[in-house]
Amino acid sequence: MKHVSLNELDPNGGSVFAGLRPETPWSAFDYWVLAPEEPFPMAGTGRVCEQGYVFTGGPVESGEGPCFGVEPTGCAHELKNLTDASVNVLRVRVALDADSDTQDVQPKTGTFDEQALKWRAAIHGGCGQIATRHVLSPDDFNSDWTFLDHAILDAEGSVGYHYHDFLEESFVVLRGQGLMTIDAEPFAV
Repeated sequence: MKHVSLNELDPNGGSVFAGLRPETPWSAFDYWVLAPEEPFPMAGTGRVCEQGYVFTGGPVESGEGPCFGVEPTGCAHELKNLTDASVNVLRVRVALDADSDTQDVQPKTGTFDEQALKWRAAIHGGCGQIATRHVLSPDDFNSDWTFLDHAILDAEGSVGYHYHDFLEESFVVLRGQGLMTIDAEPFAV
């Protein structure tokens, strides 16, 4: 397990978890800052994969918040910032089975809309309330990627200390501050 603060990463690009070998078919988790009007060419992987992008900051955020896109592709493509402000980009790439049929699958795009969240008791033995939704669920993916979730904790709320067998989980804190504990070590987020 590893904690990374995005402001500690190279804005010119690189792995979020440099040196960490994934246990699942995740083949990339990268971060970079895309300057205004800047194109960012993405080289083809030479193999079938599913890639997802989360865009935060500035004009890419609609009234509903940051946005995302997920596409089944291993081919070269390009991202371009069409705004007049820098944009943060997170990319996840998950390997697909060689025989996966993704020719007619359309990209999935959307926003992290706070109005679509449902409040409930905190999960995994946490306290307080949490608002959650599966932005994308297993049926939306062609790979072993399981969920893309959006959540908000209420003040003084928490997600209980837990782990998942056979699953790698990443949390991206988009707003606010609090504490997180990994391997019994708490730290500020």
